[in-house]
Amino acid sequence: MKTEPFICVSSETFFTFTKRRLKEAQNVLLNLARYRPSNFGISTGILMHMIRATCHSPIVKLKYLNDALREVRFKEIMSDYGMFFLHDLDLQHHCILGIPANDPVACKEAMSRNGKGRKPLMVEPPPSSGPSGLYPIGESPAWAEIKAFIGRGAQAFMYMWVWDPDWDEVHETAAQLFVRFSREYFATLKDDALRADAPNPTCLEEAMEAWTVAELSKTLVSCWFVASNHGLNGKFPGARSLSFRDHARMFFPTTPDHMTQNSAWSPFLRHGYIGRYLRELQRLDDDDDQESLTDAIANIFGRLHCLPVIVAPTQRSNGKIWTTSHDGIHLLTNPMFYKLKRVGGPKANARVAANRLQRVKASNAVINRRLIEMNGGGAASAADAKRARKTARDRMKRLSTKAKNKRQPPDRWGKRKTVISPVSSEEEEEGEPDEEDKSDEEEEEEEDYDAMHVDELEEDEEEEEEEEDIGEDDVDMEL
Repeated sequence: MKTEPFICVSSETFFTFTKRRLKEAQNVLLNLARYRPSNFGISTGILMHMIRATCHSPIVKLKYLNDALREVRFKEIMSDYGMFFLHDLDLQHHCILGIPANDPVACKEAMSRNGKGRKPLMVEPPPSSGPSGLYPIGESPAWAEIKAFIGRGAQAFMYMWVWDPDWDEVHETAAQLFVRFSREYFATLKDDALRADAPNPTCLEEAMEAWTVAELSKTLVSCWFVASNHGLNGKFPGARSLSFRDHARMFFPTTPDHMTQNSAWSPFLRHGYIGRYLRELQRLDDDDDQESLTDAIANIFGRLHCLPVIVAPTQRSNGKIWTTSHDGIHLLTNPMFYKLKRVGGPKANARVAANRLQRVKASNAVINRRLIEMNGGGAASAADAKRARKTARDRMKRLSTKAKNKRQPPDRWGKRKTVISPVSSEEEEEGEPDEEDKSDEEEEEEEDYDAMHVDELEEDEEEEEEEEDIGEDDVDMEL
């Protein structure tokens, strides 16, 4: 060691290790951001300094950050190991030990938008990258993509659930209640909904593992995993979902309100874990002990991989302990395990719309032409059909003119005069070519011409009738 030896490693090994360091520091920062401890500002400063120190040695200019780095022995650890390790990190309680419990005023001013410092520029996040091993559907997929993918691909979209031995130190009564809850809850399923025997956990680790995506897929015949937007960054429609800690209050209610005899939850109250939980709360006289038990159960729920989608009992509803559809049993997933950075915005939604199935049906005109050709017709038949449609359109347009919409006078004598053909006898004597010699186009033109003249004669005759009626009325008045 006196010769100060060094080890040569490949660039791939070095940069892979550096990338993993940055990624884990970001994961710790996201974990603290979800729970927002009282010293979140100092914790953020330490973690950001760690990220900056990965590639170079930044100069610390803020006094509160210098004090915090001194308390976590930054210089001593750097001098001993050549890199910094945050030994005082406690992910179970989501905090960094050894630093002040609350942020100082200088830290709040530096972190605040209204502080003396200059406002940071709001940089638009980069567009969503494509799928990769770390992000199966990209770094910032659209909310519609997440919901569609996680239904059957939750195991690929979520990080694996891993047991932490420190979780054995939780409240003993809370652990027993959760084990009993898991055992009794799976016992409510029909045999047809199970692939094998229902889980029968005996310890906290087995009970929590029974609610993982992998175990649920082995236990239940059909699963449909539902996405939750709690704690996610980005834009998505709808309200925010409850956290898994908040869901603990629905599974472990402190009061048996609306749990009638017909309620789906009444067996748990009369013979199950809810009845024992309420008895434990009554046994604990101190409010602090009751809150400690409730918080311990909430912490267990916050670390779960999945939970069943339920409906709490109300005054009008008996509630549901399982929610199903034709897709399977609905199971809510914990967003803390999602493999993404943020939910995509309008660009991601536009990408989803562009990837939808486009219209494949041809227009009716194309279909008609193809069917005519397939059934022995040619271009002439198609032209005749088109000409007939044009004639019908022109006739309808002619009948809808303003002159045809005016009020028609009443028929006073109850008789209608016969319409005289506009063709004179002299023209008949001159003779016209036979119909067989005329083309189809000439016949259509003559029909249109005749119809127009018939309409004009009808109008002239109606005007003459009106004049005659007026003249007769005048004669009657003079007499």
